[in-house]
Amino acid sequence: MKIFIVVLFLVCAGVLFAQTGYVHTTNTVVCEMVDNGIIGDNTSGTYSGLIYLGGSNVIYSGGIAVTLILPTGTPEVMGMSGSYDLNDFVNVEPFTGFISDTNFDQIGKYTFTSPMAPGNSYVTTFSRNDQSVIYLRQTTVSTITVPTLVAHVGLILDFDIGDYANNSGGYDPQRNLIYMYDASPSPSDTNYYGVVLLNVEPNSLHGKLIKNYNATNEDIANYCINTDFSTPPDTADQRLHISMPGNILQAGETGQWDFAIVCGTSLTDLQNTADIAKTYGEFLLVSIDDNLNELPAKYSLQQNYPNPFNPSTRISWQLPVSNKATLKIFNILGKEVATLVNEYKPAGKYETEFNAANLPSGVYFYQLKAGEFLQTRKMLLLK
Repeated sequence: MKIFIVVLFLVCAGVLFAQTGYVHTTNTVVCEMVDNGIIGDNTSGTYSGLIYLGGSNVIYSGGIAVTLILPTGTPEVMGMSGSYDLNDFVNVEPFTGFISDTNFDQIGKYTFTSPMAPGNSYVTTFSRNDQSVIYLRQTTVSTITVPTLVAHVGLILDFDIGDYANNSGGYDPQRNLIYMYDASPSPSDTNYYGVVLLNVEPNSLHGKLIKNYNATNEDIANYCINTDFSTPPDTADQRLHISMPGNILQAGETGQWDFAIVCGTSLTDLQNTADIAKTYGEFLLVSIDDNLNELPAKYSLQQNYPNPFNPSTRISWQLPVSNKATLKIFNILGKEVATLVNEYKPAGKYETEFNAANLPSGVYFYQLKAGEFLQTRKMLLLK
């Protein structure tokens, strides 16, 4: 039994639905999503996959994947990938039709869970008619805390582009992009396809292009969290694995992970499309979401409460995008006396407790640093 799943999901709604496919259609791209985490198809040909510029489907199978580093240090993956026989999610709130807002022409929503543990995860997909991009956002609320359990949320896509046995690709860590193309001498499909991480710092990329039909679960997990891009991919029937940096969600915290599937007529065009996706990815933070409260639009560090305090107080802060965050306490002399947070965090609102039972009365300062954001506030400990 995969004991780690309970960290990532809400209490199960208790009702399961048959999965439903729905199709995003832009001026250049057709992509089918399934409301149990499948992307494109599941090897069966049941779904229409990903079609660019009226060509053939290029996703043999694909889906959402979650890799966790267990307390033992062993990575383990769950997800939806027909190529790997991963079939871990089921739908609990089906897709019921597209909506739109000022930023996106089609917005689809659904909720999935895993039969192996209670919990729900929310997925929203987005597209614009004038872009060759399909956006995907997964949002999860943690119900418990396991301090040693690190989660990487990502996608596994088995692209078959033209002569799929001669597919190759590459890595663009600065853009957080992994891409693929048909490398045969006379490709029937000359286009490029990829996935880019959104709303994270440059060089946050985790993933791998590789062919391994006999991969174990641990192998697949290691592909998803790989950060060594020094060796170019082979030319073979590749599978694309991509993940966000790992993080630990505390109980009650909300995590959000944003991705874009991008298409282009050349590598340069694909990179330009990835840059466009990065810009519009910021709008995912403010687009419609009926399932959860809107995530913050800006960085913020709030005044602690209570203040003055003895001996405990709570500090509220928020991140508009995923980032490495540190929250530290300093005394009146500027000496660091405590580090409350020092890890990568997804976009969201947080509340951290500070217990000063072992510190003397006096003025203290607490400081939040995330990316280029830096803010310091003052508090008073009275014993």
